[in-house]
Amino acid sequence: MSAGRAFFDTSVLVYCFDQKDARKRLIAHALVLEQGSLEAGVISYQVHQEFTSVAIRLLREVSKVRRILAGFEHLSLGLKTVPPSEKLFQMAIDLWDRYSLAWYDALIVAAALEGRCDVLYSEDLQDGLEIDGLRIVNPFR
Repeated sequence: MSAGRAFFDTSVLVYCFDQKDARKRLIAHALVLEQGSLEAGVISYQVHQEFTSVAIRLLREVSKVRRILAGFEHLSLGLKTVPPSEKLFQMAIDLWDRYSLAWYDALIVAAALEGRCDVLYSEDLQDGLEIDGLRIVNPFR
């Protein structure tokens, strides 16, 4: 399923730890491990924040949250992280305007473009959409 450099939206990483949907967990885990081993996987600081927010909201117990965050850090070892910047912010504003994206989706797309990705794996954006050479793929279809 690999296609050059790949960006992972938060939902895909959350599924890596989902104990309720084995099919999605296996797909997400395989993609992240493959891209990480090739050093071709990318996430953003926003993804780190959103993952942490989901873990806190769903797990609530400090020890469980810390355990899942440790797993996330281990899983993301081979992934490059795109940091926030003024350039990224401006790019997201442009994408929000040109493509009528939701603000946080525009930030994700901007980070994927900044990370020079060919594909953005996301369950939340339109599968098959292409934005400035970046292809959106729902890996669970």
